[in-house]
Amino acid sequence: HRIAYDHDMLLDPPQAIHAEVRLKSGAKLLELLYSIDHRERDGRRLYRGQADAKWCLTPRLFRDEDATNVDVLKAFERRFLNSLRNTLRHGTAAPERLLDNDDYLLSLAQHYGGLTRCLDWTASPLQATYFAAAESVTSRCERDLCVFTTSSFRCRRSLNDDGSRLLNSPAADNHHIRAQNGELVLHGWSDRNHWPDRAIEAEPEDLSTILRARVAKLRVPSKASAWLVDQLRYRGIDGSRTYDGTRGYVQLAFEQAMM
Repeated sequence: HRIAYDHDMLLDPPQAIHAEVRLKSGAKLLELLYSIDHRERDGRRLYRGQADAKWCLTPRLFRDEDATNVDVLKAFERRFLNSLRNTLRHGTAAPERLLDNDDYLLSLAQHYGGLTRCLDWTASPLQATYFAAAESVTSRCERDLCVFTTSSFRCRRSLNDDGSRLLNSPAADNHHIRAQNGELVLHGWSDRNHWPDRAIEAEPEDLSTILRARVAKLRVPSKASAWLVDQLRYRGIDGSRTYDGTRGYVQLAFEQAMM
């Protein structure tokens, strides 16, 4: 059952809390996700799945503990974007309006595994769950997997003065970006992590706290990952539908072999 809630509950008063919910099974995770109304007056809910609940909301560029010199990181990003721009200019028919758009290049790099300071979110809770569960299966991760959730409205409110912002990418011609149906958050140079060291514990029934939270983390034991992948396949979500072309079929075969 989907539980309706008062939209004003989300907005008045705003809370800067982060909530963590521990669930006992994959079924409980899906039940909770289905209980959240995805459409909000000021936007929509966003989700991000991760195979290891201990991972923070930290972009790839900042995950190396030795990557602390901001000037070095900025120089790397400039070289990377210029190299990508030149490669696409000589090897593809991409229009100049896109090649001159750094947001487009960053989003393209993010979706194809490049080292960026972006994190991608999706409007589909099942898609986010798939990313977490499939990676947990294929990497044989033994720690809890998790799905983060926030609202696009609250995501916009929480971005601070350090340069973090929602990425504005003209991505209509890119299958990966279009299929994600979500938002990319570009972290500022001093904003390495959007998840604090501590979060309040919330019960699965406490939707008020979960929905008011700036970000909520829904975590479930890794033993549920294979069951989740199987259930999501019945719902039309698997590697062949998530990734384009041959890569999707390779991903699907890999998942099946690992289960």
